[in-house]
Amino acid sequence: MAEYLRVTPTSERLDPESIPRVLDSLHKLTTPGSSGLGAKLNPLHSETPPRFEFLAISDGPDDPVEFFYGADAHLDTLEKRLRSIYPATFDIERVDVDVAARLIQPVEFTPQEFVDHYEAGRLQYEFDPAEQYDIVDEESGDSEAAEADPVVDGGTAATSVPDHHVTVGDSALELAPPDALPDDGEERRAIEKPTMTPAGTILARPAQDAVSPLGVRWCGAASRKQDWMTSLTPFTAEETNGGLSSVDEPGAALASLIDHLMEATAPTAFQVVFQRRASWQSDAEVRKEDLVDGRDTFFQEVVGSLLEVEDQRSDQDDRQLSEAVEKRIEYIDAKNAKRSFTVNIRA
Repeated sequence: MAEYLRVTPTSERLDPESIPRVLDSLHKLTTPGSSGLGAKLNPLHSETPPRFEFLAISDGPDDPVEFFYGADAHLDTLEKRLRSIYPATFDIERVDVDVAARLIQPVEFTPQEFVDHYEAGRLQYEFDPAEQYDIVDEESGDSEAAEADPVVDGGTAATSVPDHHVTVGDSALELAPPDALPDDGEERRAIEKPTMTPAGTILARPAQDAVSPLGVRWCGAASRKQDWMTSLTPFTAEETNGGLSSVDEPGAALASLIDHLMEATAPTAFQVVFQRRASWQSDAEVRKEDLVDGRDTFFQEVVGSLLEVEDQRSDQDDRQLSEAVEKRIEYIDAKNAKRSFTVNIRA
């Protein structure tokens, strides 16, 4: 369970021009206690910058997509920044979110299926001693004690098992009764204790290692070793002219993502975690010089020095090289090398 900022949008449009400024301000933040002489003298001191998180979660069909922001430090500052970029009509509130519980929702079992999962250790809930007891034969035990106290928490009971209990071998487990089952779907998905339904089935949450989630992780692939300095190649149909619209404008990628989440048939989460990256401004300047000089790759550097291939190129080759160089330099300049972030994206 962690604290997040839930943002509920409205139809009011968002001004994207203020977003880079807000990201720049987050880049300046440091982990609490990481500054000062005492921190520098501490051998256990860590200079790991704070991590920020964006979550989009869908609970399944016919459920709205919810948006959350989190941080391992400076959550108050993050909230102020969000309020500065989102319209006043957007609702921003602090909530506790258990992401694993949102993705691993209660499953409806028959009593026998529930027993099988319990015995195999494939249920998330752990019954306290007060919620389970041994079953003994009335004839072999103290009949007076059994009649006086037929159900003893964590002890013994007669062979007659009360309602909303399930028998597992020689023991009985106490479930939540059917009248404790919420009518609201969201509240029903949040139940923790296995609950008996009016139909006699049991709602229980599987253990994390008992499910097989499907995941996607996006990884950038560079055609050259130093191409991490450039921006991602535009991939939507509207961005095929080689421009930088994917950097300077929001584009349609997020809208497409939300559409997929709304159509999800199972609980789905999209996560972006980003962390401040140290300035690489000097590396960017060296890279641009290498691009202009035709020494950007190992092959160019070696062959250019030995054979002076630059002087032997035709005018057409010069023009083609110039276009490629200008393209990469344009992408490098589109990024702020002094204030950038390392990003992890997965779903």
